[in-house]
Amino acid sequence: MPWSKAKRATYMRRWDRNQPMDQREKDLKRRFGLSLGEYDDLIQKQQGGCAICGGKDQTGRRLSVDHDHSTDQVRGLLCGNCNRALGAFQDNPVLIERAARYLRSFRKR
Repeated sequence: MPWSKAKRATYMRRWDRNQPMDQREKDLKRRFGLSLGEYDDLIQKQQGGCAICGGKDQTGRRLSVDHDHSTDQVRGLLCGNCNRALGAFQDNPVLIERAARYLRSFRKR
């Protein structure tokens, strides 16, 4: 049986808290070439929030490292919702712009 959203969020917060710092640093370095200090610098530069919406991750987890999948260049830190949204649009700015135009077309003037 799949976990409820609340149960998964609780599990992920506990998992995050229990990860040793050296393991976090190893994961950041291996996956994105970032040190914990560089990750913290990005958080500070983004004033603690997501680079797109400015919010915190709704699950209580740390912000996700967003990177260009073709160049591996780190772009910033995103909340889970914004990270998934970019993934759903396959990082394609044309599709994202079309979606924005579509949404604007239904706004009341």
